[in-house]
Amino acid sequence: MNRRKMSSSLVMLLMVFLLAFLTGCSGDENEDPAPVTPTEVPWRAPEVAISLETSAQVRLTGVMRQHQRTVNGLAFSSNGTRLASFDAQGAEGMVVIWNLANGQMLFAVEQGGVRDIFFGPDDQTLITVDQAGIAVVWEMDMGVPRELRELRRFPTVDDPVAPQRALVAQSAQGDLLAFGTENGEVLVWRVPEGELVARMQPYEEIVQDLAFSPDGRWLAATNRVMGVRVWEIADTVGDGDGDTVDDQVEDEAEDEAEDGTGEGDGDEVEPAIPTYDLAYTITSTVTTDITPIHTVFSPDSQSLAIANQEGIIMWDLVAGEERYFSLTGQNAVVNALRFSPDGSLLAGCGSSPNVGLWQAATGDSLGGVPMNAPCGAVGFSSDNALLLTLPVQGQNVFLWDLTPLVSGESSGTPAAEATPLSYGDRNGMRLIEGTTFHDVVWSADGRMIILTDQLGPIYMIGVVP
Repeated sequence: MNRRKMSSSLVMLLMVFLLAFLTGCSGDENEDPAPVTPTEVPWRAPEVAISLETSAQVRLTGVMRQHQRTVNGLAFSSNGTRLASFDAQGAEGMVVIWNLANGQMLFAVEQGGVRDIFFGPDDQTLITVDQAGIAVVWEMDMGVPRELRELRRFPTVDDPVAPQRALVAQSAQGDLLAFGTENGEVLVWRVPEGELVARMQPYEEIVQDLAFSPDGRWLAATNRVMGVRVWEIADTVGDGDGDTVDDQVEDEAEDEAEDGTGEGDGDEVEPAIPTYDLAYTITSTVTTDITPIHTVFSPDSQSLAIANQEGIIMWDLVAGEERYFSLTGQNAVVNALRFSPDGSLLAGCGSSPNVGLWQAATGDSLGGVPMNAPCGAVGFSSDNALLLTLPVQGQNVFLWDLTPLVSGESSGTPAAEATPLSYGDRNGMRLIEGTTFHDVVWSADGRMIILTDQLGPIYMIGVVP
């Protein structure tokens, strides 16, 4: 009996030791490390633009906390004083508007299913668009208490229940939103009024990219099979053959009078929704089949860069012809393509661990920025000398000095002999280890870089004197 008790006690003791051992092994070595974010960062609103001259002073200047999940989208107000953000997970989500002067939250509203967010043309309204294509216009009431008040909502596509909207683009002036649908339509709405101003059917399948030119003159749509369509939208809205809205009304009245439906009784004729005048249909060029992925307009709105799986096609919007085709390599610019602010450079990235740089006027390669992983986003500083890159894994963010490439010190030389590019990264910017970044945007005035964390925090990067 005593022997049995002793054996049972030994078994219990061994189980206790085994449990303690397993508990110890299931700690930090086998679990994902707990994400780390700064706890206290004094807010310092950046006052000068990030540039080559100020690059050594680029630091974390503040953290905005309200979201409890990954922020899916950001929008700056046109005057650069406010930032809108949203997170969305199914029917749950939150929309927040921030004061960038002090990092304080101005408004927060529960709004699930949001896919896009924009400030209205007056910066006093906010427009959210959900997965079903329903647009909601919000008014920012700064009274006491502050209130983000819904003004109106409207369906932007015919069947708001079906998830047929592919994407949305906003004009630089902020007064137009273009919607591309899965059935190949492009619809343009005036905001914040919610007025449908144009409707086109350029494709039979999904619209895969939309872009407005900076001057508001052009709208480009992309389909990988049927190419790029470019409409001129600045001066007239017509039916595709030069007729304006008034011309359409007059033509329809004459048609009804001729066939007897109008009967001359003075009935008003309601015009059909007009279309913009189609300027260019780009399905192939002299040098390549187009198979476009996405497009970007030059800052002066004179050129349209078209990224495809093999390179960059530059289309001259004034002459209406291809300027050049630059062979970049397979999928080298499918993730992102950007002009520098002065329009002299193009930067692009894709599936390879490299960011390419080209002369925008000629398509000549200036070399590349080496990465240890594919890049998901690129951006230029306002002085065109720095390049921002975010790897797709989000483990770091880099700010590269492009001077050796642009000056020719590295261009055209083997990688082993090229002048190494200097750069800043998360350590130099004082970003805490352990954060995983989801997205990055650079403010239009060049003062602020905004990084989103997969756990919800939003980081502001700027110059700290």
